[in-house]
Amino acid sequence: MGSPEAKYSASDSHVFANVGPYYRNAEQTQMKRALLWMLLLSLCGQAQATQFKAGQVELVSRYQTVEGDLAVACGLMKLDGAVNGDLITALRTLNLTGQVGNDLWAVARNVLIAGQVGDDVRVLADSLIVTGRVGSDVTAACRHFVLGETGVVEGALALACEQAFLRGRLVQEALIRGSRINIAGTIDGDVKLYADSVAMLPSARISGDLVYTSPNLADIAPGAQILGTTNWISSEPRPKLARQLAALTTALRLALFFGLLICGALLVGLFPQWANAVSRTIADSPWVSLGVGLAFLICGPIVAILLGISVAGIPLAVFVGMMYALFLYASRIFVALLVGRAIFNRLRKAQQTSSVLAVLLGLLVVSVLSNLPHLGRILALLIALAGTGALVLSTYRLLTQKRTLGPDQAPSA
Repeated sequence: MGSPEAKYSASDSHVFANVGPYYRNAEQTQMKRALLWMLLLSLCGQAQATQFKAGQVELVSRYQTVEGDLAVACGLMKLDGAVNGDLITALRTLNLTGQVGNDLWAVARNVLIAGQVGDDVRVLADSLIVTGRVGSDVTAACRHFVLGETGVVEGALALACEQAFLRGRLVQEALIRGSRINIAGTIDGDVKLYADSVAMLPSARISGDLVYTSPNLADIAPGAQILGTTNWISSEPRPKLARQLAALTTALRLALFFGLLICGALLVGLFPQWANAVSRTIADSPWVSLGVGLAFLICGPIVAILLGISVAGIPLAVFVGMMYALFLYASRIFVALLVGRAIFNRLRKAQQTSSVLAVLLGLLVVSVLSNLPHLGRILALLIALAGTGALVLSTYRLLTQKRTLGPDQAPSA
């Protein structure tokens, strides 16, 4: 494999060189997923200023301006114009040469930022290339990251990747965790790295301190400048199997996270009253929700086993087991909805925010809390118990009301 410098040469846009065939041969599976994503977002949208678009290709021409937020699900998006609000995308390829006034949220295979983003950039992708300007922080998880020679990030960089190559300018600090990290640009703040190999080319300049954890001493070329202190923390090299297992674990966590996000969007979109009722149950009756959730956690497997003793009860046992797993999996969604709405209420933006954004923010907070050292597992258990208990209580109340009042008079889900 060649060096990152050779791999990302010229305009750093090699990823987009073969978009022509994509126009003619779009992958049907990708499009179905994108359209489903767009449908879920549109069902949940409550903010009047947000525009939702879906299709095979989305183009925002050079002289076109989108007022407010824009959410897009498509195969390829080329933004030459301007979006004055946030840009939220779920797609295969994003080619941004225009302007985004606020934040960029992107889930994609390839992302190229050759224009300007006014605020934060948050990306989950296979490849992220920045040759333009970002007005604030960049937070990304990707396989390949490149900050091109003309790229400027005005804020901080938080990055998890396999390979990172920085040739542009980073105004604040950098925190990077990856396999191979190469620095050839300017970083005005402190740098903290976790990598198997670290290299600084002659054009590299770090104004702050460099702290790196690696099994190997960094390759610092003559001419590279580090104005602060340099601290190498030696670590044991991870075996190949351990690295593969870590990558698999990360991929599974990301898949579960986005699966929860899509399920949450589906629930709050199709059944908004019921989803809000479940989240309110957690807030109004937290101890009851925890108790019911604990009873459900213990009794669910016992009931399934008892039903499975007889041949006739096996189908019912399978059904109970599936519902048990589904309730536990979905429990985080309702806690996330409650947390997200509480945060937006504190920011006084609850009325202008869609439910799907509340679920997204809440899931991020819940995921962080669940992965805290020592307390994370306890918090994850409490979250699962509260969400499951509230889900069981709300479902029972809904079924009871329908049985008492009849299907026509009972409140809709």
